[in-house]
Amino acid sequence: MVELDQIKQELQAYEEPLREVKASLSLDQKKQRVEELEREMEAPDFWDDAERAQKMTIELKSYKDVIETVEGLEQQNADLFELIEMAYEENDPALIPDIQSEYEDFKTTLEDLRINTLLSGEYDKNNAILRLNAGAGGTESCDWAGMLYRMYSRYAEKRAFPWKCSTCWTGTRPGSSP
Repeated sequence: MVELDQIKQELQAYEEPLREVKASLSLDQKKQRVEELEREMEAPDFWDDAERAQKMTIELKSYKDVIETVEGLEQQNADLFELIEMAYEENDPALIPDIQSEYEDFKTTLEDLRINTLLSGEYDKNNAILRLNAGAGGTESCDWAGMLYRMYSRYAEKRAFPWKCSTCWTGTRPGSSP
């Protein structure tokens, strides 16, 4: 079963990046912070300051999401090795598509986590303002601005980023007729 050997070898190659991501995320500190936040949220006067409570709730959710993702990846990694061993023992090629599917999910999740780790700086969680101006170029520049608008809006939708479009001075969106 050459496919299983290849998947197992690739999976072993992902163990080091998984360890690096886990180390860079400082999970122990995040777990401590989660405990602190949960203790503070149990206080009876917690919701008196709504703005502070909202910030703490968002912080708690982000930490929990990261912890769950890393722990899920570690479990998925272990499960994949077990599935591969089971497929070897049973000599069942019918398990290969399931293993490949799980492996692809693992790779995608790990790569997303690696990118999020790169974007974990002080200002990376803040909003961004993107302004597209057609400039001097006539119809072609307006068409290009419309294409850029569609590209960025689809990217934001695909990544589930909250976004909104403020209309241009004519009250229309790029690519639509006034």
